Amino acid sequence: KNWFFYSCGIGLLILSHNTLAILFLPIILIYAFFRKTLKAKNLIINTLLGIGLATFFWLPAIYDLQYTRFFQTTVSNWSEYFVNFELIGWSTLAIFTLAGVKLFFSKNVISVFFLLLGVSSVFLSLPQSNSIWQILPVSFVQFPFRLLSVTILCGAFLTAFVVERSGKFKTLVVLILVVVIFLSAKSYLKPAVFFDKGEGFYTTNEGTTTVQNEYMPKWAQEIPNAKSREKVEIIIGQPKIEIIENNSRELVFNTSSTLSSQIKINTLYFPGWQIWVDKQEITIDYRNPEGLIKFNVKPGDHQIIVAFSETPVRLIADIISILSGIMVLFLLIVPKIRHAEFSSASERILNQVQDDRKQR
Repeated sequence: KNWFFYSCGIGLLILSHNTLAILFLPIILIYAFFRKTLKAKNLIINTLLGIGLATFFWLPAIYDLQYTRFFQTTVSNWSEYFVNFELIGWSTLAIFTLAGVKLFFSKNVISVFFLLLGVSSVFLSLPQSNSIWQILPVSFVQFPFRLLSVTILCGAFLTAFVVERSGKFKTLVVLILVVVIFLSAKSYLKPAVFFDKGEGFYTTNEGTTTVQNEYMPKWAQEIPNAKSREKVEIIIGQPKIEIIENNSRELVFNTSSTLSSQIKINTLYFPGWQIWVDKQEITIDYRNPEGLIKFNVKPGDHQIIVAFSETPVRLIADIISILSGIMVLFLLIVPKIRHAEFSSASERILNQVQDDRKQR
């Protein structure tokens, strides 16, 4: 019912996970439409504000895919990621069955929607839906078991519906459901396997969140198999290197040489990286098998800055998010100002009426 939390919630949902955001946005919109807590126009505006708040994240994420191997990489074989009924659990079956019985005698549009959605999500996570997955956007969803996140939401809503419609048997129904849920989850109440790889494994692991290096820049032909020992390497020449600052967004160092040099920065190039030699921007050479940053330096003493900055698309996305945030705050503050002005005016009128009465 609160448009402010609705807009912020939409933005946070998108920031949390791209795929799940696209799965859940239609569900949220349909639910809000059925509840009729917001007018259709306000619902659209508040949804757009929420999407706008997260534009700094999702717009570059989509636009920059063209620079990666994403579209040429099969992330997973979706047919290997179906679930068995044990994972879905008897509790889910019990809740859906009870909800179906209740809806047979008492129609409720929102609950019918969640029941159909829940049953569909369960079916699509099972191997029996294999033929349907042949035509689904598998590269987007990647893993059929992801649809169980929709099942969880539907199960929670339908549980509340069943309990609410149980009348004087509410307590008994709650106890039965709790017992069934615990029995259904019994095998998951403790870890299946214990292992300890040691603290060093986690503090030195260079693994990323990618599955098949799908976000590797497409100009990088050789996948690095070890971490580079040095951030800055000399390819040609023998300049003296003095590193002043080194972090994830910026590298600043001085060079001194009597000959021309070629320097390699052990960082994969991606649009946004720029190099300044004595405050003058130079061209980056990244068309090498490793896809790393390389550049040439003339003889002499130079200060070199290698920095990651915003591209035009990312800058536009940032501006949209900032403007959306300002609009959300504006819409939050203005009603309070109007309410305060109304209260003040009402108080003045009331005082005037009381003064008139005293004079009479």
